[in-house]
Amino acid sequence: MFNAGPFGKNKAKGGPRQFLTQRAIQSFMYLLSTQRDPHTINYLEDFLQTPNLLDFHGTGALNTTIFPTWESLFLKLMEEPKSDIVVKVRRQGRRSRRGFLVGNDHLSLANATLPPENPYLQEKFEEYTIEVDPMNLVRRIMSVREQIAEEFTYDLDVVQIASTLTFKNYQESIRRARDGESSDRCKPAELSEYCDVSSEPVVEDENTNLSMVFGDEAGYRASSPLRRANLDLLQLICTQEAIHRVLCSCKGDEAERSQFEYLRDFYSERLSYFDGNVEHGRHERFMKELMTAPPKIVTSRGLTSKKSKNMQMVDPLRLAEEILLTRSRVAEEWKLEVFHDVASEHNVALYRVMLDKRLMKSDEDDELKEQEDSLPIEVLNRKKNLTGVSDAFQ
Repeated sequence: MFNAGPFGKNKAKGGPRQFLTQRAIQSFMYLLSTQRDPHTINYLEDFLQTPNLLDFHGTGALNTTIFPTWESLFLKLMEEPKSDIVVKVRRQGRRSRRGFLVGNDHLSLANATLPPENPYLQEKFEEYTIEVDPMNLVRRIMSVREQIAEEFTYDLDVVQIASTLTFKNYQESIRRARDGESSDRCKPAELSEYCDVSSEPVVEDENTNLSMVFGDEAGYRASSPLRRANLDLLQLICTQEAIHRVLCSCKGDEAERSQFEYLRDFYSERLSYFDGNVEHGRHERFMKELMTAPPKIVTSRGLTSKKSKNMQMVDPLRLAEEILLTRSRVAEEWKLEVFHDVASEHNVALYRVMLDKRLMKSDEDDELKEQEDSLPIEVLNRKKNLTGVSDAFQ
């Protein structure tokens, strides 16, 4: 039952490589929007069957039924033919159907008495043809994917630092709160203004530390436009992967069965933190809620016999510490095994396919040219004459 629940749902997302592909496409769409190219964005959204992908902040946006692996998306996009998008643009400096120049600031149309519309003044448009080459899109998206993967190798160090700071700052806040309570009991109230006793524990801001590490990259090129959102989602998917690994490690152990059931229920109730279009910082909210949850006595059934029951005290703080340690290991593993050399994966899986397709297309063009050269001169002249006649009628 557990495999068919949240864990199985996360496996269907495709893993970190599919997540990298999703963020590369979204970053590429953002670059297209800055260049005022909504037509290519619409083309990609229609191909991916994901409307409003640019506004989506979350993991698992790609349809893994259509694109089960990270490279399948690029391979299918290569198979698409070139497309021509016809764009109609209203001609500049036009007159409205009422005879007024559009954009005339000194004339207030709201207070003026407008004449009836002139049926002889028609709107004039100009048509532009935009060619969309899927092979070119694949090459450009792969370039963005390589840059984001290089950034992830730096950002995963930040995830490891954040895992250490989260638990350290929580322990520090508890210690300062406890010291503050003891000092309040020892010192009289009338002397508090001379003793500088603060009722609120001062906790070092984790985001400040992360921003210092985040911005300290000597000699590194400019960041991608959605890098802060990428870091937030990278922490989210690392946290979710760590939760799943802790659940798997506790599931088969009789002594930790109660911890497994507690964490499974706690995680299932907050699954919306990890799925869909989420807010920033959901991973921090999940960890804070887990660390501040009170201990609980959980009655679990044994693995060998369903009739046997075990009662154990579950400490959520211990589970949170285990999740943070596992998240650090996940970050180190992904940095070395997934995002370290994405360019080599592209060379093996995609660039060779692109080269083969271009060579095949070049051979087909050469064959067509040879066939035309082998035709008699009379046939070629007749073909040119027919083409000229059709152009004249148009």
